[in-house]
Amino acid sequence: MIDPYSVKKETIDEYLTENPDEIVLEDVKMFHLESMNERSLWVGVYTQDGKTYHLNISAVGDKLSYWWSDET
Repeated sequence: MIDPYSVKKETIDEYLTENPDEIVLEDVKMFHLESMNERSLWVGVYTQDGKTYHLNISAVGDKLSYWWSDET
């Protein structure tokens, strides 16, 4: 699992994780979910302290992957 508060944009711009079993978010002001197609979701996560993160979830075959990026 990725801790979004440990992400430093200047050192790590994006994470890729395959087959996650859990995603936990804290201190979220707004959670914006969009279905991009039948196999992909996009999520905008906006925190109480003004940070913005994007989460892309995609299914390819029998694998689930997600990409977490700091957009602040």
